[in-house]
Amino acid sequence: MFLPDLVSNSVSEENMRFLRKHMPPSNPPYVFSHMDVGTTNLIVADGQLRGIIDFKFAAYLPAWVEYVNSFAACCPQDEDFRDALGEKMESFDSAYEWWQLWWLIQMKPVEGYAESVAELRSRVESSLASR
Repeated sequence: MFLPDLVSNSVSEENMRFLRKHMPPSNPPYVFSHMDVGTTNLIVADGQLRGIIDFKFAAYLPAWVEYVNSFAACCPQDEDFRDALGEKMESFDSAYEWWQLWWLIQMKPVEGYAESVAELRSRVESSLASR
């Protein structure tokens, strides 16, 4: 299934308010983020990293964005790499839960959608309360 077939064209105002209210802060530290680090963008020779290519999505962003993005493996060969990368980074678990909710909310509803949104909203609210 192609991604545009999964994405909804509308997000309810209630969900937009919730996401805005609980969005992780956009304050420092900012980091230079590649935003597409994966095995297809690494140049490796003789077992050594020789270069990184494809910086079209790169930007200076809050550190939590890079952490969240490290979980967004786009292909099976990237999953192990992204797991290892995530282990080396500072953890922003509440931001990751917010991102999961943002991702789910923009999808077209399928069976179990409402229950999944409710569960993630509860986890995001709990994370916010524990800060």
